[in-house]
Amino acid sequence: MTKMLLSSASAVALALSVATASSLQQDDPQPIEENPPASETIEEMSTPNTPEDLQEESLEAKTEVRTETNVETQAVAEVKEPDTNEPVADPTELAEAESETNEALSVLSNLTADYMSARDILGAPVFGVNGERIARVDDFVIGADDQVEEAILLSGGFFGLGGQKAAVDFDRLNITYDFDRDPLVTVSMTEESIKGVAEYKQTEANDWSLASELIGASGNLAESDRDVTITDIILSMDGEAEYLIAADGLIASFGGDRRAIDYSRLTVAQGDGGVTIDLTPSTYDNMTLFTYRPDAKDDLAEADWSEDHDKKEKPRK
Repeated sequence: MTKMLLSSASAVALALSVATASSLQQDDPQPIEENPPASETIEEMSTPNTPEDLQEESLEAKTEVRTETNVETQAVAEVKEPDTNEPVADPTELAEAESETNEALSVLSNLTADYMSARDILGAPVFGVNGERIARVDDFVIGADDQVEEAILLSGGFFGLGGQKAAVDFDRLNITYDFDRDPLVTVSMTEESIKGVAEYKQTEANDWSLASELIGASGNLAESDRDVTITDIILSMDGEAEYLIAADGLIASFGGDRRAIDYSRLTVAQGDGGVTIDLTPSTYDNMTLFTYRPDAKDDLAEADWSEDHDKKEKPRK
């Protein structure tokens, strides 16, 4: 009897346990979503894009890049677009200008045996056929072709004062140099024959035909107000005026840097028009400096000069 009661009690306890467990399982609440928006964002980010979405994004990106590129290209085009109002330089003119500049820079650097200084010859004594001094060189008349046409000889007078001026053809003069490089001027004339030549008279003052007018004159450089002073004229041995020697106006009388300028770049205006030189200041400053004679210590240069110039004793005065 006792065993039956215990068995019934166990069965009842077991049934109650099963009922309680079933009840607890039914009453278990669902988990609470604390941050739904975050979960949704994560879910959206983790969701792969479809091919259609990727294609749309690619088209949008390409459209943006093309738009930016077009803006940049337009900006560059606006910067590089030439101004149609500005004249375009002619390549031929540029080449000619460069050639002229190079020609101006490539000039005489020293007084070689092929040239002579008009400044040195002016005032030099002239010796006649008998070896006696009969006159002195007073001036040169330079023609329109840059050739010395006449030499003006001054005869008579006293210490350079007075006397008579006679114009003789330049090719009648024989100009050489002695050992000291001083000019020797001879002419196949006598003092009487020089006096028989018609007296020279200048027809117009400051017509710039005389060497003495140019030497010492101020010339205005092109495209500027800068002046240089002409200190000499370099002649070929046959009397052609080939170069002007110029120095800066303020220091010309004290020496300073000198440059040889092609004589053809000289422009003169008759009367009081003055003298201009067709060289810009920058080209002039870049030209090779000129020296009258090679360094005396240069034996080769001395030998070259001596071979090309007659070494004669000075005629008696």
